Amino acid sequence: MIVELVDKLIDRCIQLLKHKEEMSRRLWSDFVEPAYAEFEALHNSYLDTFKGYRDKLKNEKEPLPKLIDKIKEDNLFSENQRSKLRVLIQLSRDPMVGQFVDGIYEYLSNPYDFIPQADGLKWRKGQRWRTTLLGTLELIGDGPGATETAINRLDIIVEQMQDLHGLVTQRYFDLKKELLS
Repeated sequence: MIVELVDKLIDRCIQLLKHKEEMSRRLWSDFVEPAYAEFEALHNSYLDTFKGYRDKLKNEKEPLPKLIDKIKEDNLFSENQRSKLRVLIQLSRDPMVGQFVDGIYEYLSNPYDFIPQADGLKWRKGQRWRTTLLGTLELIGDGPGATETAINRLDIIVEQMQDLHGLVTQRYFDLKKELLS
C-alpha cells in the first residue's frame, strides 16, 4: 500500500515536471521567439533607414531640411512596427519574461522626451531613435559644418541603438537558457 502511494506520488511529480517543461517550451515558441523576431525586424529596419540617412547626409548639398522631412515620414509610417512591441510592457512584472520585455521597451522609449508647455516641460515616454535624431538635427541647423556634426551625432545614436540591441539580445539568450534548459 505505501509502495503504491509512493509510486503514484513519483508518477505525479514526473507529470508535473513534464507539464512545466511543456509550458516553458510553449512560452518560448509562442511568445518569446515571435517577440524577438519582431524586435530584430524593427532593429534591422532602423539600421537600414539610419544608414540611408547617413548616406543622404554625405551625398547631398543641402541635406538637412530634406532629411528632416524624410525622418518624419519614416517615423509616421513605421509606428505599427513599434506599437506591436510596445504593448508587451503589460508583461514587465512577469517573473519569467519581465526583464526581456523591459529591455525591448527601453530600446523603444526615449527617457528624455519632454514636451514644452506653458508651465514648463512635461515628460512623456516617446519614440526613441528617430525623434532623438530629429531633435538633434533641428538643434544643429543648416549652417557651416552642420553636415559633419549631423553625421557624428547620427553615428552616436546608432551606437546607442546597437548597445541597447545587445542588452535585449542578452536577455533573450538568458531567457532561452532558463526556459529550455
